[in-house]
Amino acid sequence: MKLPRWLVIAMLTTSVLSVLAAAGWWWVTWPERTLREFVQFVADTEFEEANRLMTAPTKWVIGPDDMIGPRPEAPDFLGGASSRKIWASRFQGLENSHVHSRTAVDILVGRAAMSFDYHTNDGQARLAQVCALQGKVIDMRFGVHGW
Repeated sequence: MKLPRWLVIAMLTTSVLSVLAAAGWWWVTWPERTLREFVQFVADTEFEEANRLMTAPTKWVIGPDDMIGPRPEAPDFLGGASSRKIWASRFQGLENSHVHSRTAVDILVGRAAMSFDYHTNDGQARLAQVCALQGKVIDMRFGVHGW
C-alpha cells in the first residue's frame, strides 16, 4: 500500500519541525539552566563544580586551608576552614532568584542574567547577580544594587 503524497510530506514536515522546536527550546533555556545549576552548586558548597561552569577570570578561588571567594581582591573573600559553611549559610538558594528579562539579541547569543539574595557576614541581605553566556558563567557580582 502506497501512502498519499500529502501524508508523507506532512509527516516529514512534522518530524523536522519537532526537531527544530526541541533545539530551539534547548537553546533558549540553556543560559537559565546554567545559572540555576551554578547557584545550586554554590548553595551546596560544591565550588569545584561551580568552577566548571565558569570562565577563567571569574572562577572561585579555592586555596590552602579551604579558602574560598569569588576573587581574592573581592570584599566578600573569605578564608579559613569554615568558609564553605559560611558561604553556604549566606546563599538563600533558588527560592529568591529572579531571571532578568532578555532581549532578542540575548536569546540569539544565548545570554541571560539572574539575581538572587545572599547575606553578608553581619547578616545584611544583599543582592548578587550572575550572567551566563552559552553554558558558562561569565560575570558574577556581589552586593550590587543594579545590573
